[in-house]
Amino acid sequence: MPYNQEDKDKIKQLEEKLRQQQEELNSVKADLECERERAKQLLEDMKRKEEEQVQRVLRDKSVSEQSCDETSENCSSTGPTIDLSTTRDQSNVIKMLQDALERERQEKKELIDKVTRDSQKNKEREIQQAVKRAVNKERLERERVTDDAVKKALEKCKQERDKHIQKALQIAKDEAEKSVQEAVSLAKKKQWCANCRAEAFYPCCWNTSYCTLECQKAHWCTHRFHCMRVPCNCNRESPMTRT
Repeated sequence: MPYNQEDKDKIKQLEEKLRQQQEELNSVKADLECERERAKQLLEDMKRKEEEQVQRVLRDKSVSEQSCDETSENCSSTGPTIDLSTTRDQSNVIKMLQDALERERQEKKELIDKVTRDSQKNKEREIQQAVKRAVNKERLERERVTDDAVKKALEKCKQERDKHIQKALQIAKDEAEKSVQEAVSLAKKKQWCANCRAEAFYPCCWNTSYCTLECQKAHWCTHRFHCMRVPCNCNRESPMTRT
């Protein structure tokens, strides 16, 4: 079914709205990509900080070992024995620090992964809802436009049908009037009996005719006063008695 200009304009408006919604969807996707990049950058920063912290602990460890070595040398020069428990305690402390750093790093990584997953789920949910709203809105708009187009088409068909009916009635009326006029014209061309109104074949005078002699005899008592074939009205006789 062809669309008129108004329907085409509405379809263009719907296409424009769909394009805007597509742009909004692309913008949301771009924001999601930025959030992912930001989370990735945050994770890299945390890893770098953890590595720096580990390096700092290792440097502190090496410094403490050097100080322990110097202390041991001084102790050996003076003669006292080395306290091994201090060295074991430092190793245990470093190990505990490393374990704590590892646990903290693991917790931070899990937290970042959880935040990233939640953010991604929220973004995907928002995108799906936006797409669903856009699709529903477009569907409703298309249904409305289709219903309007169908109503207009039905109204147009009804108007055309009414026009055809009026035209057919006018044609029938014209033909009927023409037939009546032809019948009247044909009737005017014929002669009719002045007594019984049947078609007359026997003229009496210029405006009076009869279908049979019996009708002429029956009507003579009235017509004899007006008959134009008799010179005067006195002593008129019936046409049946005239010689």
